[in-house]
Amino acid sequence: MECSLGCNCEFVKYAPICGSDGNTYLSPCHAGCKEQIKQPDGKMLFSDCSCILSELNVSYAASLIDSYNETTSEQPGRTYSGTATSGSCPVDCMTPFYMFLLVLCINKFIGGTESAANFLIGLRCVEERDKAISMGLSMAVNTLLSFLPAPIIFGAIIDRTCVLWGQTCSKKGNCWLYDGQALRTTMNYTSAVFVIIGTCLDVGTWWYSKNFKIFDSEGKVVPEEEEKNGTELQQQEMTGLMKESSERQ
Repeated sequence: MECSLGCNCEFVKYAPICGSDGNTYLSPCHAGCKEQIKQPDGKMLFSDCSCILSELNVSYAASLIDSYNETTSEQPGRTYSGTATSGSCPVDCMTPFYMFLLVLCINKFIGGTESAANFLIGLRCVEERDKAISMGLSMAVNTLLSFLPAPIIFGAIIDRTCVLWGQTCSKKGNCWLYDGQALRTTMNYTSAVFVIIGTCLDVGTWWYSKNFKIFDSEGKVVPEEEEKNGTELQQQEMTGLMKESSERQ
């Protein structure tokens, strides 16, 4: 930011402050604050901040925020000597969070319903002697296609949405601030793409195995001898009951 170029903020640690214009700044240095006072509640009050609109301009700061983000040089009619307090500005995001949580739970429930069926189909599609190697091969494929690349892909997405990296004397440090909008959009859209691909594969599995007998009780044919023995046993039991009834009479 041009308003804090002379402050040498490259190696200043991330310490967010909430400006009087309603915006969160990376640190007092990045906001161009020159004075600080400790308030009775323990929070720090920063004043004479060259990057923050003064209280006299806060009433129309919202209409100027877009142009203010594009350039931080002072413009006619504005006074940049605002104040700030330690900590980020409060953001109400509970409603979107609950919506996200609801969608996530529904997605997990739907995804969990197909796991048992896919496992049973995988066991029924192979010979008895090949079941063990089938399970091992299935786990190996799952690991290669999902468990291994997932941290790499999502880690790259997280790194790309970082807007402020910590600096050390020799190398780049940890990320101090992320672009929240870009992070959640990219993460959710990427996850949605993989979910859609998995759903298409599940639909294909269902289509080609819809007439497949998964459980033993489905379509089980009773041998003729077992059926005959069962009938004879029932007849013997009925005969015994009739004899007992006649003896009692």
